[in-house]
Amino acid sequence: MSRSSLSTLFRSGVGGVTGSVFDFTAMVVLVELAALAYAPAAAVAALAGAVVCFALNRYWAFGDRTPLRLRQVGQFAIVAAGSAAMNAGVVHVLAGTMRVAYLLAKAVSAGLVFLTWTYPAQSKLVFAQRS
Repeated sequence: MSRSSLSTLFRSGVGGVTGSVFDFTAMVVLVELAALAYAPAAAVAALAGAVVCFALNRYWAFGDRTPLRLRQVGQFAIVAAGSAAMNAGVVHVLAGTMRVAYLLAKAVSAGLVFLTWTYPAQSKLVFAQRS
């Protein structure tokens, strides 16, 4: 893997972690301060985290300066939905079946899914360099 690819991988990982932190923080604020019910708070927070992740990946990690396209947003949403489904499955196996502590299962899952699905799909589909 080239130095440039490693830099992009690292930045994309930071973008994902930042989006997750934003998601978690927004959920706490919406539930605790705005007294919003859990489910709508989780939905709004997840969307906010995804927007942060998309922006950081688009502009910082992948350096995409092309005009924003609805197709790219849709591709990102598909990759994010796939990531969520895979994370749920891995956490289920690790925590539910193998009795690994759920936070450890989530951390292992997040890293595994990012390296095997999220980053490759984002680099080849969502933020691929267009000629």
